[in-house]
Amino acid sequence: MKLSTYQFAAQMGAAFAVVASMALVVYEVRENTKISFQQDVSASWTSWAELSMVEVESGISSVRAKAMTNPEELTLAEKIDLDSHLTAQISNWMRDYDAALLTGERDVNDVLEEMVVDVPYLFGNKFTRGWYLENKNWIYPEFVRVIDEALLLSPLGSDIEYYARIDSHFIK
Repeated sequence: MKLSTYQFAAQMGAAFAVVASMALVVYEVRENTKISFQQDVSASWTSWAELSMVEVESGISSVRAKAMTNPEELTLAEKIDLDSHLTAQISNWMRDYDAALLTGERDVNDVLEEMVVDVPYLFGNKFTRGWYLENKNWIYPEFVRVIDEALLLSPLGSDIEYYARIDSHFIK
């Protein structure tokens, strides 16, 4: 055999090795993205569970109830608690939205639709609506659009109506 035949075979082998290496890199990147997304989902649920536990332990439920019934009587500490609660909720939505955009494993519209359900509950009273108006400048524009549309359909007191509807199931 001629030397050029060996060189050609070596070049073809090297080209095949480069293509195979690139395919392996693509595969590894996809697998790492899936693992990262799964970790994000797990962290999201963990964060949600931790947030729920903090709410229960911190007494935010009684503060929310007071905001629904007597917002004028909220103390500064209670306002700070509500501020932290609302900031955490919006931040969780933002994290879920970013994960959906980044990975494509979840439709971002699903995140926005989930928000719609919570808006009347979160922003159904004077204080929380005031908080929203004061803070909407740092919230994603997509969220502001969804929240604004949901608030048009949710009169003040919609958070109290939510609990009244739950009560109506038991009072029959």
